[in-house]
Amino acid sequence: MIKFAWLWYLLPLFLGLAVYLLGVYEKSSGSVILLILAIAVLFFGAWRSNLKAGKRFERDRDTWFSNSPIA
Repeated sequence: MIKFAWLWYLLPLFLGLAVYLLGVYEKSSGSVILLILAIAVLFFGAWRSNLKAGKRFERDRDTWFSNSPIA
């Protein structure tokens, strides 16, 4: 489930932020390009962080439940 977190919270969050910034700033200014680029970098960083956390969580879960006496 954590692997797909980008679909249900990262994508709407960053798309909404991009649409908002496009509405606030003039589209011809160079600052919009920099802001969209910054949003893309933040999206990528959050996505990678979620992937790492998901892998760690699944590894820990498998470790915890592999030694379970209930089987």
